[in-house]
Parts: sequence; structure tokens; C-alpha cells
Amino acid sequence: LEQGRSNVQSLVHSRASVTPADAAMIDGWLAGPLTLERAQQLALLRNPSLKVSYARLGLSAADVFEAGRLPNPSLGLAWLLPLGAADGSKMSASLMASFADLLLRGSRQRIAAAQFAGLQEELASATLDVLAATQRAWFNCVAANQRVAVRRSIADAAQLAADLAQRYHDAGNINALELQVQRAEASQARIALQDAQMELV
Repeated sequence: LEQGRSNVQSLVHSRASVTPADAAMIDGWLAGPLTLERAQQLALLRNPSLKVSYARLGLSAADVFEAGRLPNPSLGLAWLLPLGAADGSKMSASLMASFADLLLRGSRQRIAAAQFAGLQEELASATLDVLAATQRAWFNCVAANQRVAVRRSIADAAQLAADLAQRYHDAGNINALELQVQRAEASQARIALQDAQMELV
């Protein structure tokens, strides 16, 4: 199993640069900002489908081991007691092994090893899929954060413009229509900010 895990890790490292991590590091990571590499490592540690795939890899490793084993031979003993006029008892022993198991042992080993290698490739592919999905999600989250910051700046500027328009209207410098236009723009900017915040969540 350990050889299978190391093979999967080498397949993944040949296509992506992610350093392995353990569960003890998670609390420290979650206390600070989440970088892309940490997000990917968290995804690898906590992904339930990858855990299932690693369990299947363990079962396949056990199948490889089992395919290489020969079944135990069976030992038989018989003791015949004389009845009636017969004299003397007879004892016989037999040792049996399955000839078919001996013939098929090599084929079973090759099939089990091929299945084990195939599962390693599938697990490496699934790991790369998780890394790619995590990368997309992380960049989407960063972009959503930046959109919120931009929308907040726009909403603040629109609110300042509406407040200034109110002062101009109170002073008689602009009419009611221009004031309402500024207020509407401030409302639209607040709605856009709320949309961006919902997208981020």
C-alpha cells in the first residue's frame, strides 16, 4: 500500500507542485489567510472521494498480495479399523495441493498488479482534478473579494455624490430631478455591492 501511495504522489508531483501536509497543520493554516497552496493541501486532506479512492487502493494492494500466495495444502489422515474376521488396522495419509492454483498463480498476479497500477493512475487523475477544482474555486473567491472591494468603493463614492447633491439641492443649485438621479445611482451602487457580497458568500 505504501508503495502505491508513493507512486500516486510521484505521479501527481510530476504534473503539479504540491507539497504533502498532515492534519496537524490545518489549525494553523485556518488561523491565517488561506493561500492557494494551503487550500489545495486542505482539499487533498479533507476530500471524501479521495479517501474512498485511497481505501480502494489499499484493498487492491491486498488483492496483489493475496494473488501471490499459494493456498495451504490440505492434509488428510485415514485410519481403518478391522471389523469381523479382518485382522490389522490400516492407516493412510494424503497431502493435496491444487494444481490449478499453481498454474493460474502467475496470471492472477499479473491481473491484480495491473488493477493495482490502474487504480494508482485513477487516483492520481482524481487528485489532479481536485487540485484543479480547488485552484478554480480559490481564484473565483479572490476575484469575488476584489469585486466586493471595488463595489464598496463605488457605493461609497455614489453615496457621497448623493449627499453632495442633497446639499446642492438644499442650496438651490440643482433641481429635484438631478437629486433623484444621484440618489438612484447611490441605490444601484448599494444593490451591486450586496450582489457582490452574496456572490462572495
